[in-house]
Amino acid sequence: MIHSQMNEFDLIRTRILPLPKKAEQLAGKPGLKLGKGSCFKLTAPTAEYGPVKTAGEYMTDLLTGLFGADCICGCAEAMPVTLSIAQEAPTDMTNAGDGYTLTITGEGLEIVGYGGPGLLYGVVTLKQLFKADNDGVELPAMTVTDWPDNPIRGFKQECRYGSNVMEREDWLAMMDDMVSKKMNYLEIALYGCWSVQYDGRVSEYLYLPIKGHPELKTPMVVKYYSPEEGRWIECEKLPPIFCNNLLDEVFRYARDLGMKVCPAINSLGHNTLLPAMIPEVSAKNEDGTPTKTGFCTSNPATYELLFSIYDQIIDDYMIPYGMDMFNTVLDEVWAGVGMNAEDPKKLRSAWCSCPACLAKEKGDLFIDHAVKLVSHLKEKGMKSVLMACDMLLATRKNSLGWLGDRLMEAMEKAGVKDTLLIAWWTYFDIKEKMYFDNLHPELGLRAINTPWTGYYNWCVLTNPLRDIQILAEMNHRDGGEGVRAYSMWDDCFDRNHDAVAEYAWDYVQTGTVQDVTDRYVLRHFGARAEEAKRAFKLVDLATEERMQTEDDPLRVVVSNFNLLLYKTSYYTYSYVAADKPYPRNFPGEALEYLLNTRADQERALYSISSMASQAAEIFRSLALDTRCDRHMADVFAYECENYVCQVEDWLALLRIYDLAQAGEYKAIAPIARVRQQARLDLMAHMEKCRRKFAREALAMRNQSIFMQMFNDIATYVENNEDPKLDMLNLNNIFSERFWSLR
Repeated sequence: MIHSQMNEFDLIRTRILPLPKKAEQLAGKPGLKLGKGSCFKLTAPTAEYGPVKTAGEYMTDLLTGLFGADCICGCAEAMPVTLSIAQEAPTDMTNAGDGYTLTITGEGLEIVGYGGPGLLYGVVTLKQLFKADNDGVELPAMTVTDWPDNPIRGFKQECRYGSNVMEREDWLAMMDDMVSKKMNYLEIALYGCWSVQYDGRVSEYLYLPIKGHPELKTPMVVKYYSPEEGRWIECEKLPPIFCNNLLDEVFRYARDLGMKVCPAINSLGHNTLLPAMIPEVSAKNEDGTPTKTGFCTSNPATYELLFSIYDQIIDDYMIPYGMDMFNTVLDEVWAGVGMNAEDPKKLRSAWCSCPACLAKEKGDLFIDHAVKLVSHLKEKGMKSVLMACDMLLATRKNSLGWLGDRLMEAMEKAGVKDTLLIAWWTYFDIKEKMYFDNLHPELGLRAINTPWTGYYNWCVLTNPLRDIQILAEMNHRDGGEGVRAYSMWDDCFDRNHDAVAEYAWDYVQTGTVQDVTDRYVLRHFGARAEEAKRAFKLVDLATEERMQTEDDPLRVVVSNFNLLLYKTSYYTYSYVAADKPYPRNFPGEALEYLLNTRADQERALYSISSMASQAAEIFRSLALDTRCDRHMADVFAYECENYVCQVEDWLALLRIYDLAQAGEYKAIAPIARVRQQARLDLMAHMEKCRRKFAREALAMRNQSIFMQMFNDIATYVENNEDPKLDMLNLNNIFSERFWSLR
């Protein structure tokens, strides 16, 4: 039993997130006992803005929220609550500005911050310890002295599905959630592009208007069926952050939370909007025509454009709020299809083929470009400029070979080596599949590690705790500056966010991924910890990534992660592929894959369904228990139901395939109608438990595609006396609505 392995004080200590370095009971001191009628005398330093000001506000909200609006007073019996900033930190305290000491006794509460953020984190810890019940708050006399190992702890919020429809309250809620986990770094991707996917459009995202270029806009399409409203939702709109100048509010709010905000602008790869709309700066074909992806790095106009965008962001948002980190990204610079909607099958290169660029090796072009960007940003006052690691690696697909030594020498020669921060990223959670096994500390370049927290919240919940742990270990071993996860913030990734927070704060003490899960369970579902622990074990097994093998039919190993995310989620089939029709043949392409090794795939599908069904039942029960975190239990129940619905849909499609092959068409429609209703029920649950931006961005659309697919199959069979159903190519039976959704 989880509880039986800990004494009472250890259980209290696990409420603190991340786990604190030092927490000790005070022998001989009276414990704290507060109830109705408790009153307090609050003393706190004043500040016009910043985390010191916020710490006082947090403390006021904590006390008045628990003990009433008039509990803070100056009466004689009031308990002293003191917040202060120390002049010096303990000598063994790293990153002391984020450190604090909290003292709790029956005689009073005291929080000493060794910097503004530390003071705020001390209040956050007190809030975590104040677990109130009907009788109030009761804690032993204790001290907590804590500080982080790493200066950077947080994540990158990608400019993709989710952030493109986040409203003001969503951005602020995300930052509140991060601070509750003592994260201090938020990277916001402001510009990035992928390939043609839904609606025959390039997936492009721009989150701020560019001065002098009113033509640069990236509207997105919202399209799904809403069971709650009983109608189809269809509209087109620009990102709220673009329209409403939310970026200024994000920077201001972050400053007051003691957080660093790092804007990210794709500056070579993942770049289609700027070169398509401003072809002068585009990479060129050998005949001089623009490729409409990537930049010509021999053209001064490229740097005029990029630097004007950088400078706009720095001058308008960063300098006013004291921010000094910038990400140029520079990942995945290669040729690809789907880069322009005019001819999505055409292969377009991000590398320029003008005479000046052709005269140089691509590695030199890349390094020269990176040096120019970092040099300019350093001149603008940036102290840390990030770039991705992947184009430096010989092991990464489409890379340029090992460029690490050449990059280091070039940065050193330009005098910007101290400014460059390499972001090492890989999303595999199996060591044998990773692109690298160390951060190359021999280069002498600053480094930070980048796991992911899940990202694909529009498909199925993934649980990359092993990836987070492995990269955090590398960061700890090789002297990295922290953990900043690649992400799309969402409640469903809450356990993963906790893992990032814990490993970034103190890698050694955090322990194994099971230790992380056990503490998460105690914080959210302590009264029924063993049941919740079993549910998460089932979830992790149902979604486990394995070293998949399919070459030998006698030794097939199916990765549940791969099967759920890449083979049976619709999202994979929204992409343009050079050797396949567009839109892709769905569900035929996926069904053909399953049929190729059917026995092994079905075994995996049935096992996922069984495990996820058990987990869903547990979470549904927890969601009814007032002693548990009912919201998170409901979120996880939905995610487990999503696994079940997805695999049961494919098992149904395999059954329908068999019936169609046998000519037993009368049995098909009832199966399809059951699956259609199962999707509608799942979508109704999503509308109740998931945030609107997550639903609206893409998740509900992907669900609607499955729902409409089964509706069309049933309708076709029901309305044709002599149906001919080719399950490997259903294009002739699908409705206009189905094609519109895709």
